[in-house]
Amino acid sequence: MANQVHLPVNAEKITIVGGATSRPAAKFVDGVATGEVVTRAGRAVHRLRGATAFLDGSALEGMTIETATDFGETDIPAGSVLVGDGTAELTVRADARPGFNGGAPRGEIAGKLWVENLRPAGAIADLVSQAARRQAKEAS
Repeated sequence: MANQVHLPVNAEKITIVGGATSRPAAKFVDGVATGEVVTRAGRAVHRLRGATAFLDGSALEGMTIETATDFGETDIPAGSVLVGDGTAELTVRADARPGFNGGAPRGEIAGKLWVENLRPAGAIADLVSQAARRQAKEAS
């Protein structure tokens, strides 16, 4: 049995970094795909694979990232930076698992980040370049 908590978060504090694929989330009933897509507030939900989410500068490693933003058939280029807008929610789930080789039970934490809208904000290379120029300017 899974326990989960839903936490509203400020979408403006969310940054998505890295290359990713974006595909509509398939709806399942009893473990079988229905051929429909998951919707939220009447919009199709898209899952991002390959990117890392940051909340106020802290990495949310291993989170499933979902959004209503449709990036079409093109993948999000490597090194991209996206920022959140609209509503956002962090869902954290804890599952109990049996221990290894008969050992004590263990907990497994999983999570999902919902960001209503994502918009491009630049690229990592640009940010690193700006920081390097600023540091060089301060050093002189």
